[in-house]
Amino acid sequence: MRRFLQHVLPHRFVKVRYYGFLSSSHRKRLEKVKALLNIKPVATEPTDVAGTEAPEACEAHAVRCPKCGGVMKLVGEIEPKRTRSP
Repeated sequence: MRRFLQHVLPHRFVKVRYYGFLSSSHRKRLEKVKALLNIKPVATEPTDVAGTEAPEACEAHAVRCPKCGGVMKLVGEIEPKRTRSP
C-alpha cells in the first residue's frame, strides 16, 4: 500500500506530462507541426515595458537564481498566516 501511495499527489497538485509531439525529444516535430498549422512563434521578450528604467538598471537590482544565474521574476507573494490574539 505504501508503494502505491508514493505515486498519489497531494490535494490540488497537478501532474504535468509532456508526451507525443509536445515532448522535448520531438522538438523538431513540434516546429514542423506549428509550421503546418501556420502558428506564429511566441515572443520571448515582453512587448510592453512597465516603468521608465533601462533594462540594464533593472537587471542590476534583480534577484538572481542561485542555480542557473537567471533573473527571477516576482509573480506573487504569500502572506504570513495570521495568528489569533490570546
